[in-house]
Amino acid sequence: MYVRKRRGKLQKFSKQKIIRSCRKAGAKLEVAKKVAEEVMKDVAISTEKIGKAVIRSLKKLDKEAAKTFEQVFKKKWKKKRKR
Repeated sequence: MYVRKRRGKLQKFSKQKIIRSCRKAGAKLEVAKKVAEEVMKDVAISTEKIGKAVIRSLKKLDKEAAKTFEQVFKKKWKKKRKR
């Protein structure tokens, strides 16, 4: 996963940076690790968002592939939601 910095640069997401920052703020290591885990859960991208991004890009580049992908993706997504 990547993070877009304020100036637009992409940088790999670092769980360690969160832990380090929390420790500098005075949090115990165990607390810092828990915070990092919670943040990672929050910022993780869902398969639905990825699928929608793929569809958007395919629509620009290959409309036929986009149609097929969208049909398959939506069918699989409906099955997952029923569980």
